[in-house]
Amino acid sequence: MADQTSGLTYRLRFSGTASSYTWRTTRKPAGSAALLSSTTVATPTIKPDVADRYEFELVTSDGVSSYIGQVALEPPRLFGSAIAFAERTSTRLLTIALTEPLGFTVTANWATADGSAVAGRDYVAASGSLTFAPGETSKAISIETLDDAIDEADEYFVVQLEDVVGVQNGGPATVTFRDDDPTPAVSISDAAVIEGDFGSSSTVVFNVTLAEASEQTVWCTAKTVSGSASADSDFISLGGKSLTFYPGELSKTVAVSVVGDTEVEGDETFFVNLTVPSGGVIADGQGVGTILNDDLIAEVAPEGLTAMATSTSSVAINWSPVIGAKFYRVYRRSSGTGFAQIGLPAATGYIDYGVSAGKSYLYKVRATNGLTDSADSAPDLATTIPFTEASLTPGVTTARATHLSELRSAANAVRQLAGLPVSTFTDPVLTTATTVKAVHVTEVRAAVESARRALGLPSMAWTDTTVQPGETKIKTVHMDELRNAVR
Repeated sequence: MADQTSGLTYRLRFSGTASSYTWRTTRKPAGSAALLSSTTVATPTIKPDVADRYEFELVTSDGVSSYIGQVALEPPRLFGSAIAFAERTSTRLLTIALTEPLGFTVTANWATADGSAVAGRDYVAASGSLTFAPGETSKAISIETLDDAIDEADEYFVVQLEDVVGVQNGGPATVTFRDDDPTPAVSISDAAVIEGDFGSSSTVVFNVTLAEASEQTVWCTAKTVSGSASADSDFISLGGKSLTFYPGELSKTVAVSVVGDTEVEGDETFFVNLTVPSGGVIADGQGVGTILNDDLIAEVAPEGLTAMATSTSSVAINWSPVIGAKFYRVYRRSSGTGFAQIGLPAATGYIDYGVSAGKSYLYKVRATNGLTDSADSAPDLATTIPFTEASLTPGVTTARATHLSELRSAANAVRQLAGLPVSTFTDPVLTTATTVKAVHVTEVRAAVESARRALGLPSMAWTDTTVQPGETKIKTVHMDELRNAVR
């Protein structure tokens, strides 16, 4: 049987022979007027006029046996081959082809058209014309695709064939992008809040973010977990808060209520854990919530403050901790000035590198929780004058002119700090031959005591309160006490 529309020959083959043949058409496409000719021979013919399925029946000579055969008769078509690839910026080739070689010229126009992919965002719109010479069966057209960094579903656009001359139009070709962008990563921040007092409630807010935008919905849950802070007594627990990131959204918040109290305690922590069951992956799945204690015994000042010059350019300050303190304000007074804050350490120690050689400085410290400051600590003095023979041993070390000279310099440094004039001393020029006398000790004591009073420092308790010239032997302890008075 010959298909006169497509030029293809279809033949039904049977086993055996028959003395006669009777063919009839049992089914043909709607609208077809094609007729079967030569119905009494082995190979009848038909000129199909509609491209679809035709059905024919053959009855053999005995009138009993029969055979039904079906043949799909299709005219030649022009079509585009569907392609699919990972999304990236690239030039792609798409094949436009004929179903079979032909003996005549075929022409057509083509153009891209949006599907879920959009021209200008996902690909570059294009169009053109094609001419197939006799015997030619395929041509390639070039299309340019565009990449992005957005997680999304696979997308597609189509290449449509138009104005096809010579053959049937086989319909559009589909170009599919397979998304190759990473699944968005979800993270939660740490957060902190001041606790507040009993009966009050504050809120600590965690930020939940996507690392990159997505065109798909991302859904996750947030759940609180106790740490040193306990659920319901320190914060109100979340059993599982749902967070939904709709396409284009990058951030959400999780708010947890904190229960205030007046108990003096350390900072406490709890956690917010994330699960991402749909559309994303976990980058940082745990947020640490810190409840900052604001209960400070304000009348309790730091105790045990000591300031000691560790070199001519540094002073070490140390003190005892205060319960409820978050930080400590360190203050320094320099010559001729009031106190100025120089540090805010969290620890109970600080090194002051802002000092100069041969100077005296006064220090004090306050505890703070960020809202309330304590009273001032008792002040302490430090003088950046190094002493010869740092350890004076009674009965071994002899008080010498060098020791006295250093003490005189330190005493006047303290007086300058207090805003007092420098003192003048007996035997202003000391030599190695100078013997330390009672008057020398008495003068330095007097110079230091008046300066300490002016600075608000306590008086010293001296060994041999009255040092009598010619009677009191100058001892190592006298020199050591003077050193302690100025450093």
